[in-house]
Amino acid sequence: DQVLIRCANIIKSCIRESDKAYRFGGEEFIIILNRCNKNEAYKIAQSVVGKIRDERDSSYPNITISAGVASMPEDSLTIENTIKASDFALLTAKKQGKNQVVIYDKTTMVYYSRDEISKNSLL
Repeated sequence: DQVLIRCANIIKSCIRESDKAYRFGGEEFIIILNRCNKNEAYKIAQSVVGKIRDERDSSYPNITISAGVASMPEDSLTIENTIKASDFALLTAKKQGKNQVVIYDKTTMVYYSRDEISKNSLL
């Protein structure tokens, strides 16, 4: 719980007053950045990743952080699908070795859709 609280405080320190951060389940957070393009969102996400990575010390030696960035309406017209797009980018970041930020693009979605289909067909 202390790690999540510390991460939440770091996130709050990196975002603007007009932005919102929420715990999105387990060990995941979602950040809603108002009037922010993907490049600005990427910089904010990089800041969060960097600060959390810097927290790695004897108290939290195994912390890793990955982030996915998606934009509305560029990537989707609905909040639900924009969240899905950012989740696809997050999964890509995790697959690429963690501790990084990935910006969503349509090829990411195709890759994971096929991966999910393959995984489900093996069950």
